[in-house]
Amino acid sequence: MNRKTPYYPNIFFFLLCLCVSIDAVSNTLYALSGVPLRAAETRGTTQIQAEEEKIEAAFIWQFLQFIEFPKVATQDAFVVGFIGTSRVEAFFAEIIRQKHLQDGRTIELRHLNSLDEIARCNVLFVAPSENAKLTQVLNKARGRGILTIGRDDEFLSRGGMMNFYIENTRIRFEYNTEEIVSSKLHFSSQLLRHGRQYSKTAKE
Repeated sequence: MNRKTPYYPNIFFFLLCLCVSIDAVSNTLYALSGVPLRAAETRGTTQIQAEEEKIEAAFIWQFLQFIEFPKVATQDAFVVGFIGTSRVEAFFAEIIRQKHLQDGRTIELRHLNSLDEIARCNVLFVAPSENAKLTQVLNKARGRGILTIGRDDEFLSRGGMMNFYIENTRIRFEYNTEEIVSSKLHFSSQLLRHGRQYSKTAKE
């Protein structure tokens, strides 16, 4: 990401966290996808990046409202894994405090220290710091019904499902059509209409 990029007002971060109904979430996603970022020339690089990571964490929580995961025993915890160095993990932990999924499952956060731990996750966020071994990470997740989310220009082309990017001073997300179709996950059209479709076949 271009670290000179402005950031979203904090109000949108809290709106994302507080939405509970599908309609409200959908409306919030629409608002966040269309509202320009505020100017941040007086802000430091670290502060700008933190604001972006807050929004990414909030988006991840909202994604879970629109994606149906493979059926499991409801008493099993829903595991969201984070690999690499990123504050998205800490911001996500703040968002889900005392929250549950719609099926009643609790959400467990795990910071992964090895690729072997990936198989235990339902969701995997891959920080940009892991780009050097991104292919290995995504190969471990493929075919297991794991939602993979990243923030890198090559994340989708290398097999990821969802990716954050900035376009015209707006944070947006894109999704890999082929990976979604071949996965065990069901994505609501309400979610996909707010993102940009990526197709490796179309690129070729």
